[in-house]
Amino acid sequence: MVKSQFFKTKMYAHFDPVISYSKVKSRVESPKWVSEHGFFPLIHYVKDTSKWFKEKNHKGILKPKSREIYYASHIDGYIYKYYADILSNRYNEFAINTGIDDCSIAYRTNKIHQNNISYSREVFSYIASNDDCLIIRGDFSSFFDNINHSELLSNLKKVLHVKWLPKDWMQVMRSLYRCDFIEKDDIELTLGKDKFCEINSSKSEPFFNPEEFRDFKRKHIRHGIEGSPDNMGIPQGTPISAVLANVSMIEFDKEIQSYIFPLNGMYRRYSDDFILAIPLDGKTNGTVSNIRKTITDTAQNLGLKLNDKKTEILKYSDNKLTDFSSGENSRLDYLGFVFDGKTISIRKRSITKFYRKAYKEIDKGLNKQIKKGYTQFPGRKKFVKNYVAIYPQTHGKSKTTNFVNYVHRSNKEFLGIENVDIFMNAEIRKSAHNFNKRLIDGLDKI
Repeated sequence: MVKSQFFKTKMYAHFDPVISYSKVKSRVESPKWVSEHGFFPLIHYVKDTSKWFKEKNHKGILKPKSREIYYASHIDGYIYKYYADILSNRYNEFAINTGIDDCSIAYRTNKIHQNNISYSREVFSYIASNDDCLIIRGDFSSFFDNINHSELLSNLKKVLHVKWLPKDWMQVMRSLYRCDFIEKDDIELTLGKDKFCEINSSKSEPFFNPEEFRDFKRKHIRHGIEGSPDNMGIPQGTPISAVLANVSMIEFDKEIQSYIFPLNGMYRRYSDDFILAIPLDGKTNGTVSNIRKTITDTAQNLGLKLNDKKTEILKYSDNKLTDFSSGENSRLDYLGFVFDGKTISIRKRSITKFYRKAYKEIDKGLNKQIKKGYTQFPGRKKFVKNYVAIYPQTHGKSKTTNFVNYVHRSNKEFLGIENVDIFMNAEIRKSAHNFNKRLIDGLDKI
């Protein structure tokens, strides 16, 4: 059953005005109304997800990366969420009945108390419990852009237990397959920067009135996922995209799980990121070639392609992780944590990002203090709350959380893995001292 009280009113500008779910509930939950509903175009923009990496010479290098984001109008967002909740419940039942419930771990509504910490702990603990273990980790190139429509439709009917998709479901899926969208930049160019920023900041008014929108839509509407064939791809960013991605991977999950199970191995998939761990029994080379062929062939049958740059094969033995081909020492980076066979730590990029954001806030506060002539650092309570304070746990979860809390909680949850040291608290132990030093150094320059 879908719990509509969890449908929050979100404040953002789109082609329709902000509206609460209670005012549209009767329409959204009416299959007849949805089957006849004309969906607004999605708004598309490219989100910069570039990341800084440290090379061996300790110099930082920025590796460009971006993500295509599409977001729905308010009424369409409610429709997608309502149908996503229905589908999530059905998918959970299907996954349990077909033996893939443990494999598919991203965006799962029946795994309430599990998260990236518990998932990564499970994987690292399993690896460490074996004397010798083979690990294969990888992901798929342009995952959402290459989801096969016919495969998704076939799996959707299986999950919903129907021979033919009902008209309301077809209307929802048709809107995603067509993927009518308008570039966010085109909206700004049409309105002008000042008016665009004004409406975007208000977060409640639509960008255009109905007459203006019809004219604008006629001139600027686009169709389909850019770079994908007509029968491939769904937009990333809608409330239903995540669960549809899981549904599209049902046959992949079943195939890999059925291969791994007789080998007493472990297979987990977090969206497009997968990992396999298999105990070794002397048949190393055969195991590697067979499992890699199985993964590649199964992916190709679904129209997916492995990202060779992110596919790695490792071997665990004697509390050490090594590259399978070269034999050189290596590490497993999984869901924000790094395991080298002996120690588990927070990913360095996460620590760097934490300090970068904190130092930015400090510098911003110092500039304001100088400019305004304040005697105390402005926003100090907010800074402590976001970057320093450790809040008491309530039923296993903090009422208010921040990165420091996250690190301490991770450290606590990872304890108990045999022959593995946890190296997390040390990463942020001196953070308060470093922040204070940054403040003092800044004040000394005044």
